[in-house]
Amino acid sequence: MERHYYSVPYALVHQKVDVHLMAEAMEVLHLGVRVASHVRSYEPGKATSLTEHMPKLHQKYVGRTPTRLMEEAQQVGPSIGQLVEAILAAKRHPEMGYRSCLGILRLAKTYPAERMEAAARRALRTRAYYVFPIPVGPVRNRC
Repeated sequence: MERHYYSVPYALVHQKVDVHLMAEAMEVLHLGVRVASHVRSYEPGKATSLTEHMPKLHQKYVGRTPTRLMEEAQQVGPSIGQLVEAILAAKRHPEMGYRSCLGILRLAKTYPAERMEAAARRALRTRAYYVFPIPVGPVRNRC
């Protein structure tokens, strides 16, 4: 399939499926039932996905971009904008920080901008947004 990736309903992740390729389309069958079809693409390394194939939680993030999140945060205040930018930059994939950023923007609707800005400055100063990797190895008894 020219190394192009196509979505299937999320419930079928890691399930065995059959793929039928045609010149202009492709279809995915699971246990003989068609579960997805896409217009065929020949762009290597790209992905074609349908929103309805995503879990409901992921569907609400469709259309969100890191730039848009940073712009929304900047409207609340400059420190909030910096915090959102730092959260997104700290993740391997910016999408992994969306929930945290959306939570901050939701809090900004409840709390005054001055309080949000002060909290953001503190988080930036202490790097409270950064999740440090947990060391892997044997656990020693500290008693």
